[in-house]
Amino acid sequence: MTSRRPFAPSMPDAQRRFALRLYQLLAIAMLIASVIGLARFRTAFRRGFGGFIWQYDPTRGHTVSFEVPRHWPGPQAGLRPHTHITAINGQDPMEFSRIYATQPIGAPVTYDVVTTDGRQLRTVVPITPFNLSHLLEGYGIIFLVGITFSIGGYILLSSARNTGRQLIGFVMLFAANTAFYHSHNGNVDRFYNRPIFPAVMGSPPNGMLGALLWHLAFAFPRKSPLLEQHRWLVPVIYGSGSAISVLLGLTFYFSSIRQMARLQFPVQATSVAFLTTGFAASLVRGALELLNNDQRSETERRQMRIMAVSWSLAGSILVLALGAANLRVVVPYDLVTAVAAIMPIGLVLAISGSDLIAELEEKNELRGQLLEQLDELQRLRERALDDIAMELHDSALAESKALEIRLYTLLRQTTEGRIDAGGLRDALGTIHAQGVGLGRTLRKTVDGAKPVDLSVESLESALERLVFQMNAGGATRYTCRISAELDDVPQSIQETIFSLARTALNNVRDHAEAQHCWLELSATSLDVVLTVTDDGVGIREEPAQRTGQPVRRQLGLATARARVAHLGGAFLVEGLRPGTRFRAVIPL
Repeated sequence: MTSRRPFAPSMPDAQRRFALRLYQLLAIAMLIASVIGLARFRTAFRRGFGGFIWQYDPTRGHTVSFEVPRHWPGPQAGLRPHTHITAINGQDPMEFSRIYATQPIGAPVTYDVVTTDGRQLRTVVPITPFNLSHLLEGYGIIFLVGITFSIGGYILLSSARNTGRQLIGFVMLFAANTAFYHSHNGNVDRFYNRPIFPAVMGSPPNGMLGALLWHLAFAFPRKSPLLEQHRWLVPVIYGSGSAISVLLGLTFYFSSIRQMARLQFPVQATSVAFLTTGFAASLVRGALELLNNDQRSETERRQMRIMAVSWSLAGSILVLALGAANLRVVVPYDLVTAVAAIMPIGLVLAISGSDLIAELEEKNELRGQLLEQLDELQRLRERALDDIAMELHDSALAESKALEIRLYTLLRQTTEGRIDAGGLRDALGTIHAQGVGLGRTLRKTVDGAKPVDLSVESLESALERLVFQMNAGGATRYTCRISAELDDVPQSIQETIFSLARTALNNVRDHAEAQHCWLELSATSLDVVLTVTDDGVGIREEPAQRTGQPVRRQLGLATARARVAHLGGAFLVEGLRPGTRFRAVIPL
């Protein structure tokens, strides 16, 4: 089992650093422009105030769409958000700045308006002095929205581990740009201080947000294969967003030209459509990924659900607010700005919370993997000890017993005086040879019982390595032939097969006196078959007392038979004249 971090793969450090630097540069530029715009209001205090002027719509006969604070008397007199003013004191509404400047505080101002339902009415509202409450309610809240969005986006971007999270961070930056723009784009003196401000700050958000959301739909929560198959997709997406932004900026900058001014509303409608379809595409892609549970861990699915819900809420508010503002739809301004101010905090907390959950569960998963590895190491250790014990029992114990008998016989012969010097010398030479052989057997036993980790090395590779080692240590020529697909064979059975093969080859090496030995491994859907054949002196399956075979070889065969029987298989020994065939059949 391998650990998978959600929304992998991670980004290169260079890409992360570049994204952070670009974000910082854009955010600081937006903040500076907004602060400069807010600073202009210092000359407006205690001067005549008639409402917050927001948008100028030349396609509707020089009407003004505006917002009003609750404490301003306009709402009580019938002036509502986005009411279209057709005249102020009988003059063009664009002359409001001159009208307010020439009238004293408290002087009545007559407004001819068209309401959102098409009704025409005339109302009178006195001029009030511009004060700090007007500034905070009309401009300060939306400035705070820009601050929270930019900070939230930076937090998400700095913790981003993939392209999708990066895109979400930049989505929040361009949402912050919209808020920064509206925090200073009009005041009581002038509608726009310079045409360059709406052209540069007011035009990019919708087009670039739409491009980011379309890119997000293809890149999050997992990169779509379409991006690899059609590399032109991303350039086309951002090219479309840039074209919409540039065209909208031109209509802002050249709004004094009637033909350009008439293009502003349809271009804005196009930008809103591009934005909303991109948002819808990102939601559809996320929903499809949630429904697709293939190769998804429970941690990853939970994190995706948290992301989907939080992003749906945040994106819905963002798209609805921007769409309503650009399409002159009546929106509850105070409510939208209040929700928008806290929305980035909620989004960051939701995403950070999902990251924390994923990290904790990832650590638990890693802890479980470590425990499994420790259990596996303990099992390998126990198997190695069992192999050493069995090998010592089958070979070294028998050799040491023979050495013990030889020494006891020599002791009795020496005590009874039934051996001369020459016989003693020959007996000691034999004992020495047996001691050397015993030491060699012990060394081979320890070397041969080293554990093999078949979770790292394949059984085919382990058997081939074993045969190579056998070829390097004696006169017998060993050959390995594997014709089995072992991917579906349980690891415990593979380990038993390797142990049986090692035991059989050691028997051939120590006792068969063969010139050739062949190891074959085959498998069917029902069982695995291991066959070891040699052309040596041969063996019969009778007890050692009747055949004269070495006791240790009979013990080795009994141990192998017991292992196979434990797995429900069969172990056969055939005498071939010359040679011997060992055959183990283990059911799957």
